[in-house]
Amino acid sequence: MGSEKKRQKRSIRLFVWVALLLLILISGSVIFAAKIKGSGGNIAQIVPTATAANGAKTPAVTPTVPSTTTNTATPTPTTLFHEDFLDNRNGWAVSSSAGYIRSMADNKLTLSVAEHKILIENVPTSAPLSNFTLDVSYILEKADKNDRVGLYLRGDSNLDHDYRIDIFGNNTITINKEYLDDNKLPQSMVLSTITKIPSIKKIGYENRLEVSMNGPQIVLKVNGVEVKKLEDYDYTKGQVALFVNNGWSSDEATASFTSMDVESIVDPLPDMTPTATPSDGSPTP
Repeated sequence: MGSEKKRQKRSIRLFVWVALLLLILISGSVIFAAKIKGSGGNIAQIVPTATAANGAKTPAVTPTVPSTTTNTATPTPTTLFHEDFLDNRNGWAVSSSAGYIRSMADNKLTLSVAEHKILIENVPTSAPLSNFTLDVSYILEKADKNDRVGLYLRGDSNLDHDYRIDIFGNNTITINKEYLDDNKLPQSMVLSTITKIPSIKKIGYENRLEVSMNGPQIVLKVNGVEVKKLEDYDYTKGQVALFVNNGWSSDEATASFTSMDVESIVDPLPDMTPTATPSDGSPTP
């Protein structure tokens, strides 16, 4: 009888523990469901990051945005005339007579004049030149301080109106403007005189002369060094010519030219405005 009562107590005790355990489980499930419902049912998902073999994280890939920049090609100058004096394929006026010599030999054009005269050699270009850069190498081989070698630029057909660059035997350079006065007599106006030119070499040595004719602007360089910049508005285009001038104090002047290049100017200055002309008919400097 006593044993039966003990078994009944143990059964009741076990039932109570099971009931309490079920009650705890049910209560926890209800609370968890309430939390999920309160959060809208969204459960954040954690996406693992891919890991390289050495344990470092794989860097994120940044998309490449196509460039919208437009590449515009830089315009290049056009060669208007080229001469290396290897032969006379360009058609220079090569001839000789008493008092002057024009010859092409040994990869150079040689001009020689005596009797205190000037010898002019037109550059055989097909059309008048307006805006351009001229690069010429020359040697003043025989001269004194009053002999000259140089260039005519933007000249008319008779070289009555032009710009003229004189390079003297004493290394002085002048930039001149030539014109006819009211009586049709030739006149010359000095626009600039350059006396100190450290870059120029003495008689017998090769020099390189660069001249830029850009709108009204004239820029002169000797052996790569700028020696003068000025403006004049009178002459817009014309022919180019070389010359040698035998001055009053020597018997002969000789110069040779070893190369020449003329190129266009890609972006020239605005059109030139003509200047007023004084009553004496000479251009205004």
